[in-house]
Amino acid sequence: MRVLLGLTMVLTASCGGDEPAKEPTAFRSEGSEPGDCTDRADNDSDGLFDCNDDGCAGSPDCVEADADSDSDSDSDVDADTDADTDADADTDSDSDSENICEGDYFIGSTGAFERVADCVEINGDLAIEDSSTLTNLDPLSGLRSIRGNLTIVGNENLSNIDGLTSLNSVGGKLKLLYNENLASLNGLENLNSVGKELRVAQTALLNMNGLSGLTTVGGPIAISSNDHLTDLDGLSSLISVGTTGTSLDTLPGLTIGDNKELAHINGLNNLETIQGSLGINRNPKLLNLAGLQNLNSIGDEMWITENNALSSLIGLYSLTSLGGKVVIMDNDFLCQSLVDEYINTLEALGLSPGPWSRSNADC
Repeated sequence: MRVLLGLTMVLTASCGGDEPAKEPTAFRSEGSEPGDCTDRADNDSDGLFDCNDDGCAGSPDCVEADADSDSDSDSDVDADTDADTDADADTDSDSDSENICEGDYFIGSTGAFERVADCVEINGDLAIEDSSTLTNLDPLSGLRSIRGNLTIVGNENLSNIDGLTSLNSVGGKLKLLYNENLASLNGLENLNSVGKELRVAQTALLNMNGLSGLTTVGGPIAISSNDHLTDLDGLSSLISVGTTGTSLDTLPGLTIGDNKELAHINGLNNLETIQGSLGINRNPKLLNLAGLQNLNSIGDEMWITENNALSSLIGLYSLTSLGGKVVIMDNDFLCQSLVDEYINTLEALGLSPGPWSRSNADC
């Protein structure tokens, strides 16, 4: 088009009569003059300005602009990356908080764990009761803490609790009752504290080995009617037993009773304090009390009755503090003369055991 325009101008000049001929206008490309690429003008009238025109390609002004553009682009990418990272961090935090389960949970006859399988902590009670199909607690393998009570009661086919291997604390009561096929407490090795009460009754346990990490129980302990239990060695880390203080007559502390095969209690050798009472009753194969040699304080009464194989009170001579009476009676192989001697020892320490220790063996 520029060629036709120039030709028209020439022809017009040649046909114009007496007027002198004009020089044709020279073509000028963008970027041919200094400042063309930054003057915001369309210097070659092609509709393109400055660095957008091909004529400015390679101009130092346009190279700097590209560099700035790239720099800005990189900066935007970095900013996006930071934003993504922050979003990911928030997502992870929310995910963790979802594993803290609020409220009380009940697992009944169907043994369905869907609501608690992902719980790391339960801020409430967990009750696993009266299931005839439940054989293990494996879905609870991630559970570390229960703020309330853990009750495992009446599950007739429950044979192991290995699924509790991550559990380290129970803030309330721990009850293992009427689980007639439960032969082991393996799975509780990491449990170090029970806030209120420990009760183990009517199980098939041979020993208490799964509780080897337990050091304190804030309330009473009752181990009773476990027909196959032979020893308490699993309680060797236990130092103190508390009390709920709710009884009108005696404050419950440590009760060991009606365990048909229990031969010794050596596993209590680190126990120093019982805030409530001590009761060792109706354990027909218990030979001695040697596991209590470090016990120095009983907050309330002491009852030792109807242990028909018991022949010695060795293990009780470290006692220096007693809050209630002493009842040692109806132990068929324990000489009454040994009982009288022991009562005299307590009285010499300024304690007041009372006159209730009688009806033991006549020897």
